[in-house]
Amino acid sequence: MSELKTLSPAGRAALTSAFLEDRATVDVSKHVRDFGRAISLKPLAAAIEEAMRRFPDRKEESDAWLAPRVHSLLRLTRREAADRGPWSYLAVVEFPEYVRWRWGTTLERFTGTDVNQALSRLWWGAELTRNGSDYSLVETAFEAQDIPNTWFRLKAFHHRPAAIAAMRVIADLRGSKDAGGQSVKRTRKINLLSTAFNTELTTLVLDAIAPYGGVDAEALQEWIEGEPDETLVMDELPEGPPEEALEEELVAAVEVELRRIAETARLLGDDD
Repeated sequence: MSELKTLSPAGRAALTSAFLEDRATVDVSKHVRDFGRAISLKPLAAAIEEAMRRFPDRKEESDAWLAPRVHSLLRLTRREAADRGPWSYLAVVEFPEYVRWRWGTTLERFTGTDVNQALSRLWWGAELTRNGSDYSLVETAFEAQDIPNTWFRLKAFHHRPAAIAAMRVIADLRGSKDAGGQSVKRTRKINLLSTAFNTELTTLVLDAIAPYGGVDAEALQEWIEGEPDETLVMDELPEGPPEEALEEELVAAVEVELRRIAETARLLGDDD
């Protein structure tokens, strides 16, 4: 049974175009290192296989289904998840077929940063938009590619009340007409709101609006040490770490600010 390991930078540098294009294998065994604790990859493998089976012609839609399951079945701390080595190992050694299926032959999807790497982006998207054990907003986070492509890149998105508030406001964005009668697509609004929020933060201290103390370390550690059961999450949304949900006042404070920004920019219009 496979266990999680890490791939050193030298191993990442050893990848060839032929490997990316699935025309040749590459031996990176000498660059593989122990992860530091035992994490079985059997549950994650089952979820990835199921995602490819369920979404054969709707690959983008697989993200919303797979993200909460990657997070629930691959139980990492944020410190562990911030290391590119384990994610590179997963993509290069364990699941290259998934990476090519979802993204083709792009190198950054194998070894890139948390917002680009094929599996890391799913884990972090779920980590930042879950509310305690509730993964329901993770589906919103991946329902349109413009959300991970823009919002996930904001430093403010690592502030969980802000991430959750953003998903609530984004869920209300619709296509509309601007003042000149021109159509404004929802994806464009998602990008505009991201830019406006990021600009606003140059003069607005987010922690002054919603002071957020971080994760419940004890509850998280208990969850990490548990054994995930992949058979329970294929047809039902999994439950995340048994942390308390955020105080509603924290999320509401940021949501009010986001809605003010959206209304000022005339983004909260009706459907076309």
